Amino acid sequence: MKLQAKVAIGLGTDRAGYRSMLRTMLVLLVLLLTSTRLPCTAAEPFIAAQRTDQVWKDFRAAYPFHIQVIALNEPEPDSSRVLLIAEPPPHLSPDYFRDLAHSLGGVFQLKTNRIGYDGWARDALLALPAMDDSLLSATLSQLAFDLYGTTYKADVVQLPVVYPQQNADSLDLSVATADLHRWTLANNATRFEPLYGGAPRSLKTILSCKQSGVFFSTSAGLVVWSLARHEDLSKSQAEARQFFLDADLILGAVANDDQLAIIGRERVEPVLRLPPLRTEMALLLASEEADELAQSYERNHLFAGTLDDGQDWAPIYLSNTLINSEFGSLLNITDQMLKSWSRNGAVRYYNFEYPNPESWPAFEEPLKEVLEKWGEIVYNWNTEGAGYETSINGYDYMALHRTGALPLIYRVNEVIPVKEHEKIAYEYFAEIGNPDLARVVQYTALYQIFHYFGITTAEAPPDESLQAGIDVLTEQALGLLQRIRSLSPQDLASVAERSAEKSFRHVKTAVESGELDHQEIETRLREDPDSFKRRMFESTKEIFENLVVTLNKGETNWPGTASQTLARMIAAPRDNAPDLTEPVTSGTCRLPTRKQTVWVVCTYRALTNAQYSLTELYDIGQTKKLYTQAFPDKPTGWIKTSSIVLSEDTSSILITGGHNLGARLTRLRRSTNVQPGRVRLVERNGRRVILYHPTDAGKIHRLSRVLAREQGSRTLTRDLNRVVSQPSPPPRPIKTALRIPDRPPEIRGYTPPSSARRSWWSMRRQKADPTEVHSLRAAGTLEADPIIVERTREGYTVMQSGTDKVIEAHTLPSLHD
Repeated sequence: MKLQAKVAIGLGTDRAGYRSMLRTMLVLLVLLLTSTRLPCTAAEPFIAAQRTDQVWKDFRAAYPFHIQVIALNEPEPDSSRVLLIAEPPPHLSPDYFRDLAHSLGGVFQLKTNRIGYDGWARDALLALPAMDDSLLSATLSQLAFDLYGTTYKADVVQLPVVYPQQNADSLDLSVATADLHRWTLANNATRFEPLYGGAPRSLKTILSCKQSGVFFSTSAGLVVWSLARHEDLSKSQAEARQFFLDADLILGAVANDDQLAIIGRERVEPVLRLPPLRTEMALLLASEEADELAQSYERNHLFAGTLDDGQDWAPIYLSNTLINSEFGSLLNITDQMLKSWSRNGAVRYYNFEYPNPESWPAFEEPLKEVLEKWGEIVYNWNTEGAGYETSINGYDYMALHRTGALPLIYRVNEVIPVKEHEKIAYEYFAEIGNPDLARVVQYTALYQIFHYFGITTAEAPPDESLQAGIDVLTEQALGLLQRIRSLSPQDLASVAERSAEKSFRHVKTAVESGELDHQEIETRLREDPDSFKRRMFESTKEIFENLVVTLNKGETNWPGTASQTLARMIAAPRDNAPDLTEPVTSGTCRLPTRKQTVWVVCTYRALTNAQYSLTELYDIGQTKKLYTQAFPDKPTGWIKTSSIVLSEDTSSILITGGHNLGARLTRLRRSTNVQPGRVRLVERNGRRVILYHPTDAGKIHRLSRVLAREQGSRTLTRDLNRVVSQPSPPPRPIKTALRIPDRPPEIRGYTPPSSARRSWWSMRRQKADPTEVHSLRAAGTLEADPIIVERTREGYTVMQSGTDKVIEAHTLPSLHD
C-alpha cells in the first residue's frame, strides 16, 4: 500500500511526555475533523426518521430480551441511516444521545422494550441524515469509546440482524483445576502473548512480574485477563471490555498473593448469540460485599395469590445489587425457564414470550405426576457444587463444574429431595445450549472469583432497594391485622362462610377436572357435599377465631409494637424474620407467649396458613396495583427489573423457588495425610473441606458436585471415595476440551465481520512486512523502543519495536484510544 504519512516516536525515558504530546495532537485532529460536520438539518425530512420505529421493531423481534450493541442500517435512498444503541450502560443518560443526534442534525428517539409485567430494557435510536463517511466512522468510534471505555474491536452490527444458528455443544464445558494447571503453570505449559504484541511469556512470569492486561495463548484456545488483586477494578475497565469480547466463556482463575488471572475460552460463539459480559455489571459484582445474592418469586408471600382474572401474582425478590440490572433480569428469565420447562411448559408467564425448546426433560415419570400429591414444589437454581477452589504448588485455583447452566434442586415440602429428577434436569438444562443460562453461570463465576480473590471497587453501586414496595405492603398488612382484630362474631361467621364456599367450589372443580386426584376427598364430595362444605366452614371459622384472640392478646401484651413488628415481617419476611434462640412448635402458635419474637413467628405462621381465606378481608388486586405503583419508571434508566410476576399454572401444584447465588466455593485441599484414592472430610472455620492426596489432583473435579448433592447423606464419604478411587481422566488438548474449531491461525478472539464498517482498532491479522520491519529498525537508531504511527488509505497502523504485531486503527478516535 502506498505510504501516505509516517511518524516515528521514540518512547524512552520520557515515555509519558511523548504520550501526552501525541494525545494532544490527536485531540486537535479530532476537533478539526468534527468541526466539518454538516449543518443541523433536523427540520428537513429524511427517510431514516420515518423508518426508525420499524427498524427498532424488527431488531427487538429478533432480540426480545437482553443485548447490548451498536447497530446501523444500510443507507436509505437519501443516504440517511438509523443508528441503534441497545441497552447503553448506566453512566450515559438519554440526554447524551439526544445531544449527539442534535449535533449531527439528526433525530433522537427513546424506545422501551417490555420484559415481564412492568420490567423493560430501553434503547437509544438516532435517525441520521446523509453525512460524510469519515465523519460517520469517527462518530461511531467516539460513541463506542464513550459506551465501553475503549474502541477495541468495537464492531457496528449491520441491521437488520439475523440471529446466528444455535450450536448447543459449544456452551457446556467442564474444565478441571488439573486442566487449568497443566495448560497454564505446569512444566511446558502454554505461553501467552500480550494483546498489544510482544514476546510470548509464561503465566508464571505474568503473575510474578505483576503484568496486568489481556493475553492470548500462542496457539488457539485461551485468553487470560491479568489484574492486580489489591487495585480498584474500575481502573481496569478497558481491559475488562477487551477480555469480555475475546473470551466467550470464563473457565476459572489462578492467582498468587498479588495478581489474579481470569482464564477464558477464546471466543467461539458469535457476539450476536453470546454477547460480551457487561463491564458495568462486573463493577456491580465487585462492589458486592455480601456472601449471597438472591432472586425469587415470592409465591408464599401473604399477599400473593390468584386475581379475579385467574392469574397468579407474586412480588419478585432481588438483592439490591441485582435490582434494575441485566443480571437481575436474566435471573428472572432463567427462573421462568426452570419452572416452565421442568413442567413441559405447563406454567406460563405474562409477557414472557420465550420460545419453547425442541424437547422437554426426559423424566421417566413427569414431575407433575410424581410430586402433585405433595401440593407444593420448591424449584431452585443454586451454586452448591457449581465451582470449587484448591491450591497447587503455591497457586490458588478456581474452576467451574460446568458452564452450560447452574446446578438446580427440586424439593417437596422444602426438605425432601427428588435426586433422580435433579440429575436429569441438570443435564438437560446444561446441555440444551441456551445462552441466557450460560450467561448466568458467567456472571455468577465473576461474582465468586471477585469475592474469593478479593477484587473490589470503591465505586458506589446504584442506590436500589425494594423498600418502597415493602412500605406499601406494611401499610396493607397493618390494615389487614386491624380488620381481623375488629371482626364481630357475626362478621367472622360471614367471612368464614364466604371463604368456605369459595374453597368448596375450588376443590370441587379441581376434582372434576382431574387436577386433584384424591380418593377420600372425591368420595366425600360425592356422598355428602353439604357435610363437606359445613366442615370447611367450621374449620375456617375456628381459624379466624384463633387469629382474633391471638392478635388482640399480642396488642395487649405489647401495645404499639406487636402489630408493627408483625406487619413488617408480613411485608418482607426475608429481612424481618426474628432471630429465635429457641425452637417454635406449631402448638405454640395457638396462644401468644410472653416473648414477642415467638409470638410474631407463630402468628405469622397462622396467618400464612389462612392465606387463602384472608383474601375475603382485603382487595388482592388493589394490593398488587399499589405495590407495582411503588416502583415507577425512571426517566434516565436503561433497565428496569419487573416488580412482580404474573403467571398461569395449568395444574394445582404451587411452585416456589428462585436463585441462591453463594459467593463461597467448595474448598478442597491437598494432604499427604490422606491415602491415595481416598478423601477425608474435615471442618475448618465452620466450613467443610475435602482433603485429598496430591496424586489424586486429576480426579477431584466431580467431588464438589457430589458433596452438594449428597449433603446430609449417610453415604457421603463413601460416595466421595468412590469418585476419587476411579482412574484419572486422560489429559485433553486445549482445542479438544474447549471445542475450538479449526480456523486460520491469524484469527484470534472476536473477529468483526470483514464487511462491517471499520471504526475500531485491533491487531492486524498479518504480521509486519519487511518494509515495516525496516522502518522500525531505522527508527530504532533515533531512540530505543520506537513506536511508528503510519497514515494509510484504510486508517492508521501502529508498530512497536520488539514485536512483529501491527495494530490497525481505522479512525482518529480509535487511534487516540
